[in-house]
Amino acid sequence: MEDWEQTLGVIGTYASAEEFEGLCNALGDRLLDAGRVEDATLCYVSAGNVDKAVAYWVQEAHNAAPFLGWPAALQELVQKSVVFRTGVQRKRAAAGADGADNSRQPEAELLAKYANLCADQCLLEVAQHYANMVGGGRRRRRWLVVVCAICGVC
Repeated sequence: MEDWEQTLGVIGTYASAEEFEGLCNALGDRLLDAGRVEDATLCYVSAGNVDKAVAYWVQEAHNAAPFLGWPAALQELVQKSVVFRTGVQRKRAAAGADGADNSRQPEAELLAKYANLCADQCLLEVAQHYANMVGGGRRRRRWLVVVCAICGVC
């Protein structure tokens, strides 16, 4: 596993479009089994495997929270995961693939916490945006109305 970068380069150079994702995921799984989580995450990012990459970033956010503070660690997670998930979804949509079910994403609970953090600061439009990403439709809208009333904006 010491030469995993060269292996990823060979995959990127010689694998067909159909093989690329599976091979990158397989390499990532082998690296993960060897305890090389950061290296595995790069393979998952290369494969467009949002759930596995974000699962690592969620753990990274929890580990960074004591040093950065929870709001900063959470914001960093949200930035990375939302940009990556959106990019992969757009690429798959352009290729004609179905979109992902956001209610099962590994960062869903943390996105909800981020929405709450934004709402606590009366950033209601931002809070609504992230609440919508998590799902929950009607329940989330009722939550926003309550927060809106507490902040005195509505």
